[in-house]
Amino acid sequence: MSAKNVKLARDAYAAWNNGDADWFLEHLSEDAEVRPLRELVGFDEIYRGRGGWKKFWKVWRGHWSSIEIRVERMEDLGDHGVLVLLKFEGVERASGAEASIGVSHWLTFSDGLLTRITVMTPQAADRRRAARS
Repeated sequence: MSAKNVKLARDAYAAWNNGDADWFLEHLSEDAEVRPLRELVGFDEIYRGRGGWKKFWKVWRGHWSSIEIRVERMEDLGDHGVLVLLKFEGVERASGAEASIGVSHWLTFSDGLLTRITVMTPQAADRRRAARS
């Protein structure tokens, strides 16, 4: 199952970079949760379900005139999910400033669907991974 989860994670980032919001709607569980970084201003703490995903996608994409995810490392954590270290590279819509933001995603799955995307700092992800080992 975990090899399928890693493939699903890779496909998710490809869909993101292709601007394919519908891919996520087809691969999220009905009760999926997206938890953005707590430090982000203008975002809800949790986006639930497919409707929540649509809202998150619109808000996130609205902040950027261009945005791409560059996966730096993907780690299969078996039943605990997939931990992904990545960089968002983009241009902010309001300021035109280029940005490079390093974050981690903790992805969890059930029955071949994404159930949770938790965004955290790379340091928080390392602490969380160590605690689960």
